[in-house]
Amino acid sequence: MAYQPPSFFRRVRLLITSFAVVLGLAVFLDATLTRIDAAHVGIKINLDHLLLDRQMTLTELAERVDVTIVNLSILKTNKAKAIRFSTLEALCKVLECQPGDLLEYVEKK
Repeated sequence: MAYQPPSFFRRVRLLITSFAVVLGLAVFLDATLTRIDAAHVGIKINLDHLLLDRQMTLTELAERVDVTIVNLSILKTNKAKAIRFSTLEALCKVLECQPGDLLEYVEKK
């Protein structure tokens, strides 16, 4: 396969990432852009608080609920666009909580 130069957007992202690393802002892309996306969402998932209260790891929860760690991580970081009722039910069963303990409405700014 012949070499193909990176697309324009990939080059821009690499440039921004390189610039951020030089300035010591290595988390710039992930943290800042994720917060911007999460700020526009009206529903917050409090999975990290429930895990901390129950002294349970994400890995242990993934095994008990039979959901991948990646999908739980997406929920935990509030990057999820939707959640199935079956997943919500399984999480509530394992964490011994109500859906309102897991989900919180946050007023959009």
